[in-house]
Amino acid sequence: MKKKRVYIMALISAAAILLTGCLKNYPEIDEPYSESISTEEPSLSGDWIPPNPVGENEKSEIIANEEVVNPGPMNDMVGTDLDGNTCTLGDIFAQNDLTMINVWGTFCGPCIAEIPDLEQLYEDYSSENFGIVGLTCDLYDFEGNVLPSSLSDAKAIVKENKVTYPILGETAEMENYLYSEYVPVTFFVDGNGNFVGESFVGSRSYYEWKGIVDEYLAGVH
Repeated sequence: MKKKRVYIMALISAAAILLTGCLKNYPEIDEPYSESISTEEPSLSGDWIPPNPVGENEKSEIIANEEVVNPGPMNDMVGTDLDGNTCTLGDIFAQNDLTMINVWGTFCGPCIAEIPDLEQLYEDYSSENFGIVGLTCDLYDFEGNVLPSSLSDAKAIVKENKVTYPILGETAEMENYLYSEYVPVTFFVDGNGNFVGESFVGSRSYYEWKGIVDEYLAGVH
C-alpha cells in the first residue's frame, strides 16, 4: 500500500512538471516557429520541484550583508547572443545585485508563455539592480554548431515578445553545470555569480516571480 502511494505521488509530481514545463531532450523541430509551437497559457499549480543537483549551493540560504569573496563558477563562461555577439556571464552578473538565469527552449510552450511576464519583471525592476539572462537550450547541436531552425525560432520568439533582456545560447559547459531534465528551469545569482536561494523548475506567473525576486533582493542588499 505504501509503495502504491509513493508511485501515485511520483505520477502527480511528474504531471505537475509537464503542465508548467517540458522535457529538455526534445526532438529537433524543423517547421517554423509560428506553425509548430504552442503558446497556450500553461496551468500554474504554484508548486515547484528542484532539478537535479547542481552542487552544494543549490539549497543555500540567503545570508544578508555577508560579503562573498570568491567568484561564482559560471563567471568565466562565455555565451553568444542571437546576433552572434559574445559576452562573459560574470560581466552580466556584476551589473546587478541579483540576476535571474532562465533556461528555456524554443519547443517549450510553457517557456514561451512566461516570457512576457519575465520581460515585464525585467522592466519593472530595472532600477532595483536586478537583471535577467535567458539561456536557449536548443540553439546548438551536440557538436556545438548553431541549428539554423532553432536560431530562427528563437529570434521570432524574442521579436514577438519584445524581449530586451540578454538571450544567449546555452553552451555545453553551461548545460553541464545547470543540468536539468526539464525546461524552463530558473536560478538566481548575486553580483559575484554565486547562487542565491533555490532553483525552480516550471513556469510561473509575474506575481509568483515578483514575490521570489522581492525576497531574494532583500537578502542580497
